[in-house]
Amino acid sequence: MIQGGIMKNQEKSEKEVTKNNKSSKASQMMKANQMRAKKMVANENKDKKSRQEKAIEQYKQVKILKGHSEEEAERMAKEQILNQWEV
Repeated sequence: MIQGGIMKNQEKSEKEVTKNNKSSKASQMMKANQMRAKKMVANENKDKKSRQEKAIEQYKQVKILKGHSEEEAERMAKEQILNQWEV
């Protein structure tokens, strides 16, 4: 009887260890996924900023070719592009 009780206790503790391992693995995976998501968002923001800067520079060059001053062209480019990208 005592050995049967000990075996049941060991089985219970093994099940708890397995359950805890699954829980910690899930927690680790969750943390890894959160880190991955943060990196993805950071990369998207970086790409967006890069595209905006390129669009501003192109718009600015067109305005300069049309006879606007560099300062005026830059102001108009930023105003146009940044307002357009907010939508």
